[in-house]
Amino acid sequence: MLGKLKPYHNSYGQSCWAAVWLLVCYGVFLKSSFAQDSWQFFRGNRFDGHSDAVGIADRWSEKGPPVFWSRELGSGYSGFVGEDGRVFTQYQSLSGQFVTCLDLKSGATIWEHRYAWPYKPASLYPGPRSTPTLADGYLFYTTPTAQIGCLNLQNGKLIWERDLGTQFKAPPVEFGYACSPVCADGRVLLPVGGKNASMVALDQLTGEVIWHSGNEAISYCSAYPIEFQGRSLVVGYFKNKLCIYDRSNGNELTQVQVSNDYDEHSAWPIYREPYLWISGPFRAGSKLYRIDQDEGRDTISLRRIDSSSIMSNDVASSVLVDDALYGFDLKDVQSKVHRPSRGRFICIDFLSGDLKWANGSLGRRLQRDEQTVASKQRVNDSDVGHCSVIHADGKLVLFNDTGELILCRVDPNEFKPLDRCRILGGEICWVQPAIVDQCFLVRNHTTAVCVYLGNNKNEEIDQLKLAVEIPQPKYVDLAAWILGTEPKYAMTAPGGHWLSWWYLISVGLGWMVFPLVAWGISRSIKQLSQVTLLRVLQVTLGILGMTISGHFLGQFYFSWPIFLFLAFEWVVFAAHDKQNQAPKMHPLLARVWLVCFLILCYTYFWFCRRLSLAFEWTFLMGFPFALPFLWWVRRASNSSGTYPIKKWFFELIAFSIFYWVGAGVILWKY
Repeated sequence: MLGKLKPYHNSYGQSCWAAVWLLVCYGVFLKSSFAQDSWQFFRGNRFDGHSDAVGIADRWSEKGPPVFWSRELGSGYSGFVGEDGRVFTQYQSLSGQFVTCLDLKSGATIWEHRYAWPYKPASLYPGPRSTPTLADGYLFYTTPTAQIGCLNLQNGKLIWERDLGTQFKAPPVEFGYACSPVCADGRVLLPVGGKNASMVALDQLTGEVIWHSGNEAISYCSAYPIEFQGRSLVVGYFKNKLCIYDRSNGNELTQVQVSNDYDEHSAWPIYREPYLWISGPFRAGSKLYRIDQDEGRDTISLRRIDSSSIMSNDVASSVLVDDALYGFDLKDVQSKVHRPSRGRFICIDFLSGDLKWANGSLGRRLQRDEQTVASKQRVNDSDVGHCSVIHADGKLVLFNDTGELILCRVDPNEFKPLDRCRILGGEICWVQPAIVDQCFLVRNHTTAVCVYLGNNKNEEIDQLKLAVEIPQPKYVDLAAWILGTEPKYAMTAPGGHWLSWWYLISVGLGWMVFPLVAWGISRSIKQLSQVTLLRVLQVTLGILGMTISGHFLGQFYFSWPIFLFLAFEWVVFAAHDKQNQAPKMHPLLARVWLVCFLILCYTYFWFCRRLSLAFEWTFLMGFPFALPFLWWVRRASNSSGTYPIKKWFFELIAFSIFYWVGAGVILWKY
């Protein structure tokens, strides 16, 4: 009887072991499936802009895709990474710079780590530039001053940190260090710059330097780990050169010159063995190289096989799907809120560089001088615009710099849009988005959002999809009203030619033509004071000169320094008696005038910042230098209503000093 039962027991045991084995395999499958839904680096887990997310919806409701959460978050250009139901980013507030961990589905803060004081809080580009990186249970981050830190993923406790900029005496990058940590082979790879430190490899566990190599100046592009003929390499896309290093020992294997003098590279290269594609900003175009092994040597070589004038990438990198590259072909510098960048979203063949299709037009007309553009944007509703690209589930998930989420089908033959909606309006956004568990995460300088991209068949999603409405601040296009015409390069400060031209116009009209006009009118109409009429003409020129010139002449002329100077002169005069010809102003009223003047200066600063004029504060530096000459102007004044020649002379000197101190700061700083 027992003998007959033995086979049954063996069969039962085998079944148990088989069940256990299936459970283990299922667990491994679940773990691997979940890992595929993570986003461990700002370009995705494979550094190529591809997401493994599936089940991405083809259409959204009229209200847009479901929103898990929307919350305020400080300034910065750091994107998201995430896994295991948590996401991580960096941001800045008035109290400092932080790495923060948020719950994926609620946006609630789990932990924060403060690592530095605010970085350039009053500049056009405040806050951290890089995105943290997840690897082996650790979170790695970098700062705008080239420091790196390693945190415990669970609680945010600091494990180690290094000041690489100081250690390698690296010159600062113009707009701040922006390279994200790249983890491979148990090492953290980072471009640093400085002597023998173009590329540096650190131990993940300790932060100790394993190797450092190269003497090239760096730019804003992170290290790019690749494999070539079974060999582990790392690509450095630097300021003027493209270099490749051996990941094991840091030996430089090859380098090629890609540009000269000033240049900046932020867009990631694209690699498909043995081809390496790079793109430069602002009409620089793209180049395709082939990597070859040098016969009988340990080195390799880069041979350029194609060069194209199209597909100029900047802060947004392209994505390669099959044999086609998708990305935005930029035609000028980065956008402002009121003027998206000129260019087109295009598709090109990877190997030949041939254009397959293009979406959009150049957007803004160039003026005849080729140095200025119309402030008012000409955009069609179907234009994609300057955007980041993620490939997921046979679709391109696009997010443009004016806050629109756009979905289109991957097709190398034609542009096939599926749906679009605005999720972050009112601010410019250059942050690389992320996709974690079918959740699309992105942020700007004030707000972070988590949007669900799935097919919406989950009951939990159905309950949450209407729970949050993303605030959309109303944006008023002041530039179209105030400027009319502005510099072609949005964030570039004016050079000596423009500053001299603005000065000649200001002096020629304000202190040459207008005094004669005021004198002639006051001679004809005795009741009008020459000085009063002159001030009205000068103030009108100072306030409206830029607007009139931009709208009617198509020229950018910065006239506001005239009004600033006249306001300062009024405060100086009002606070003193005029050679005992008028009673001295009451101290309280003098303070009121001073407060009003300070408010005027702040308003001037705010408007310049709002219009993205890169020289907003420089002309405020000229006040103390003009003050001694205004004393002579006051002495030369009289109460007859006429405009004495001495007053005209010293006022012209005072304005010239005021103007050229501010202009000199611009020329020195920029």
